[in-house]
Amino acid sequence: MTTSLRNRILVTGASGSIGGQLVKQLSISKANFCMGVHSNDSKNLLSEIKGGDFVEIDYNKPDTISRACSNVDSVFLLISGPRALEYVSTFVNEAKKADVRHIVKLSHFRADSSPGVTITRLHRQVEKVIEDSEISYTFLRPNSFMQNFVNFYSPSIRSRSAFYVPGGDAKVSFVDVRDIASVAANILINKNNNNETTHINRSYDITGPEAISYHQAAEIISNTINRKISYINSTETEAREGMRQIGMNEWFINIALELYDSYRRGYASKISPTVEFITGTKPRTFVKFAKDYASYFNQNG
Repeated sequence: MTTSLRNRILVTGASGSIGGQLVKQLSISKANFCMGVHSNDSKNLLSEIKGGDFVEIDYNKPDTISRACSNVDSVFLLISGPRALEYVSTFVNEAKKADVRHIVKLSHFRADSSPGVTITRLHRQVEKVIEDSEISYTFLRPNSFMQNFVNFYSPSIRSRSAFYVPGGDAKVSFVDVRDIASVAANILINKNNNNETTHINRSYDITGPEAISYHQAAEIISNTINRKISYINSTETEAREGMRQIGMNEWFINIALELYDSYRRGYASKISPTVEFITGTKPRTFVKFAKDYASYFNQNG
């Protein structure tokens, strides 16, 4: 097996928010990478990415995982949902057979906290599967994404000049997915160039530079788009119904409501230096995020 083949990076979840940003950065860096996709629709979302090829991954079909991991040195692993433990176990088994040497796993903020909440406990179980495999790893544990304001809240911001969250007065150190991708890219590229061993078998919480409330987020968006945007502190019953209306299933709804409860108890206010420590660049502020994504919040956006 040649060095050039063993220098290859597999990105799972390549068409998602973080995976999409990661493959952009790997492309710019001219890294040797491939993009794990499940359908042609995913390929279409990544049509502008140069330098990487596509590999099919279906977590219900171990043979697709085996082929995707062939000649791969490092993996960015993004698997979530109620079957995450099962899917990661299958993936790690096939990755070990293929002699994958390093896994950068997207985990969850404070996955090692005790007693934690359902989603953090699940991610910690998944982390332990990777630890037990004896494949070297780096666990990335990001806080709530700034881009959730686009993906989940922007429709009501555009139509009603408001967003509805059962967040109370919680402060959250929201993080931009572009910064999460930068951390992952830095680790993967340096690992594959044999330039860095610091991050082997390490875990990192990833946050933005400050913890802000949903009231402050609404004010920042308002100032950015020159239109009053309100944060409505909804009840859990109202939030559950709203999430059902946008098609979320009960498992994800229960996870989200439990997380919001933990936010109200101060769970998500911690600030971590990870982004600057690994990338050398300060993490993006919410002000910067709002400016960059202003078109998603404008009524004609």
